[in-house]
Amino acid sequence: MAEQRRNHRLHGRDVHVRFTDRTYADLQRFAAAGGLALNTGVRLLVERGLAIEAEAPSGDAGEAIARRLQALSESGLASLIAIEQNQRLLVSIIPEGAELADRLWEEAAGAARRRLLRLEQAVAEEAAC
Repeated sequence: MAEQRRNHRLHGRDVHVRFTDRTYADLQRFAAAGGLALNTGVRLLVERGLAIEAEAPSGDAGEAIARRLQALSESGLASLIAIEQNQRLLVSIIPEGAELADRLWEEAAGAARRRLLRLEQAVAEEAAC
């Protein structure tokens, strides 16, 4: 009994999966981009896939997915327009603003990806409780 308690892990099941070289490389890139361990990245992708599957409507899934994608596309476009307006305003106000914006672009994109991954991971952990 004490041995079982000592070996207890947060995620209690192991699954061994074989990947093609290409898929494994993609998994490594995904994990690295998010600053995650490889196993954490794989677990996150599996959880995302299962969540999408669970939410998939029965029947004509294609139409429902198209509506969801359209709504996401419209909200994404609205966000991008707002961001672009803010960036243009700042570029016009700050000396050398255009050069600064170009230099910070990759850093900001990476930080945004890491923030989204952390958010998804926190939501998944909260849902597991």
